[in-house]
Amino acid sequence: MVATATERDVTTGGRVGIVDCDVHPSPANMDEIREYLPMPWRDRFSGGGRGFFGNPVHGSRLDSVPPGGGPAGSDPDFVRTQLIEEFGTAYAVLLPRAFCNVHPDPDMGTAIAAAYNDWVADKWLSKHNADGVFKGSITVNHHDPHAAAREIERWAGHPHFVQVMTDSGARAPFGQRQYYPIYEACERHNLRFAVHPGTDGMGINVQPSPGYPTHYIEWHTCLSLSFQSHLVSILTEGVFERFPGLGITLTEGGVS
Repeated sequence: MVATATERDVTTGGRVGIVDCDVHPSPANMDEIREYLPMPWRDRFSGGGRGFFGNPVHGSRLDSVPPGGGPAGSDPDFVRTQLIEEFGTAYAVLLPRAFCNVHPDPDMGTAIAAAYNDWVADKWLSKHNADGVFKGSITVNHHDPHAAAREIERWAGHPHFVQVMTDSGARAPFGQRQYYPIYEACERHNLRFAVHPGTDGMGINVQPSPGYPTHYIEWHTCLSLSFQSHLVSILTEGVFERFPGLGITLTEGGVS
């Protein structure tokens, strides 16, 4: 996803005012995330992924595998070479794929979200970010809104976290009042709330279509149903009237 700057000219070291709004950093292996998980979650963490409905072909650029090996998006320097230097992008907004809201135990989901935030802050926003080109998203587990709000508070003062993010997979549409603590924290700290698809119908989340699709292409095509449902709920439940300073970003999902 690419957005151009409208309110002010964005330039960084001669780069043009283009912001890539949907860059997915990946750990080289799950041990990178376990390093930031306290016990007992470290032992229980089996790794990322949705469990099924994986892309049968390839979900990333075929040339995006780092020269030293590892998943696409796992080498910050190679991402910088391909995305920033090759295309002159001013900023890259990182949306890690933690899939933390598929777990029945909300404490585990919250711990995974926190571990990914620690990992992004350490590896991507500090060690490989001297010029500030990488901007982070605070991952939250929306199944525990109060814990999510605390996680937002933990990172709200960080200079390179620019928004809050969660997956569109849910047990209730996002306009309902149980999510208000998340929106209150976002509005208080002037952080947008970004929704990204990926866990719809996975784990404890409901499937937005009438029953489960058979193939990946069906599931992927119907992701827009989740986004439509969340947006209609947000509008009709009066979220923007209650939180007039809140901004919401719908990333991918067939609506971008």
